[in-house]
This record gives sequence, structure tokens and C-alpha cells, in this order.
Amino acid sequence: MSKGRLSLAVGTLAGAPLLEAAGDVDFATLGELNDAVRQVLGKGSEITLLDLRRVRSMDAGAAGTLIEACRSLGPGRKLCAIARGQSEQVLRKVRLDSMMFVVGDADAAAELVRRVNSER
Repeated sequence: MSKGRLSLAVGTLAGAPLLEAAGDVDFATLGELNDAVRQVLGKGSEITLLDLRRVRSMDAGAAGTLIEACRSLGPGRKLCAIARGQSEQVLRKVRLDSMMFVVGDADAAAELVRRVNSER
């Protein structure tokens, strides 16, 4: 999936669905992010990963999309953002780190997936 200034790829990490985003998440690309987040959340995994490490800029609309995604998950399911820099700052500023896991790298995300899966 690629359009404009945002590139999105769906894959897996440690058996969990993974959405990788690169570029700018703003008003012009928000619909793409929203559609892709819904796609990976539709896989029904207990934990879904969102890699934002290559996102150059992220506005408040993106945070709103992620807040709605967290609320839609229901009990027993979580979203985990792999984030650094500006994207991590936005997540923490709007307190998304209280609604989802936020880690700094893929190794930490993979360990989190293993821990969540072992708790089942």
C-alpha cells in the first residue's frame, strides 16, 4: 500500500500482525493509515504491532485514529507501537502509552509478543 507521502506494509513479527508505516501521517494520509490499521486489527490477534520508527511526522489526527483503534479492540487485545523520535513523543504526549504498549525496537516488540502469548 503506497500513496502520496505515506508507505504502509503489512507483515508479521514473532507471529503477531505488524503494520509498518513510513513517511508522513497527516490529514492527507490519515485515511490510508485508518484503513490499514483496521485491516491488521481485523486479524483478531491478542496483540497487534504498529511500527512507526520510519514515520517522519505525525499529527494529532493520527493519534485520534490510534485512540479509536485501542478503544475498538475490546478486552484481552492490545496494540503495541514500535516508535522513536517524533512519533514516540506524540504517543506519549497524548497519553496513548497508557492505552497501548510503546517500545523502542523490534526486539522489545517480539519479546512483548512472546510474553503476551505465554500468558494465555
